[in-house]
Amino acid sequence: MSDKHDDKHKDDKPKEEGKHDDKHKDEKKDKKDKKEKKDKGEKKDKKIGALNAKKFTVTVSFVPPVPAEEVAKFTADHINDSYVDSHAFPDQAKALIDKRVELQYKRWEWAQGNQWKYINALRIAGFPDVAIQSMCDGLRPLCFTTPEIHQEFCTSLSHLGKKLEEELGLKNVRFVQTGSSVVGFSTNPLKGVADRPTKLTSTKKSDVDVVILADNLMDFINKSTESKKPFIGKKYPTTRSQTTTGNRVSCSEPKEVCPGLKEWYDIWFVKLAGGIQITLDTEANPTIPPWESWIPI
Repeated sequence: MSDKHDDKHKDDKPKEEGKHDDKHKDEKKDKKDKKEKKDKGEKKDKKIGALNAKKFTVTVSFVPPVPAEEVAKFTADHINDSYVDSHAFPDQAKALIDKRVELQYKRWEWAQGNQWKYINALRIAGFPDVAIQSMCDGLRPLCFTTPEIHQEFCTSLSHLGKKLEEELGLKNVRFVQTGSSVVGFSTNPLKGVADRPTKLTSTKKSDVDVVILADNLMDFINKSTESKKPFIGKKYPTTRSQTTTGNRVSCSEPKEVCPGLKEWYDIWFVKLAGGIQITLDTEANPTIPPWESWIPI
């Protein structure tokens, strides 16, 4: 009787130890995976940090929130979605556009000089502190809700760059991100209060603006314009610095450029709720203003 009982426990013991060993292996694998993921993220952050300077020097967690009883007034003072329609108010719109660079830098300088107020405006607009801090550090634009989706986006552009080089004959393709999601506010002088950053970005409504650059992109633009390709849109001025401007060309039909861009656009237009806007830069190595960022690829 006792022999059978002992045999039963002998049979059970290895099974229990086996389960314990498997669980221990799983835990070790999870820790290893998390460490590799963290290391990969830190390497990516270092790469981004080498490309782009910090946008703001603030530590977001140190910024006290707006008291509940003051939120309504604060919102009215610092968030404004108004828009000057150039058709309805042509004179007013022209006056603002003529002062575009001056007003853009006034918005930037106000945000730099009132960082606590600006951080709280972003909080009220719905952005969590971790996302705001990543934006301030120049690591992740606010349109990307997680580091993982941002890393995926950057990797996808690395692949796209190679396809553009193969399919269009472009050389040394790279990308810049512009638009309100980079630092949180629109630099369009027709949106919000003219000289303050009050028209804030939205992960659901604001599109993600990607600028394509290449050593010989201007040749491609000229040839495409001459042959009246449907994807070549309007040429418009873009701010380089407080004293210099350049030009970019809107890509009105990204899917018509080449198969590689069509494939990429179809995927990311769905993944990013606000949609995507593509533009082509007329300079190979331009200076960019502080509210834009180079995309690490």
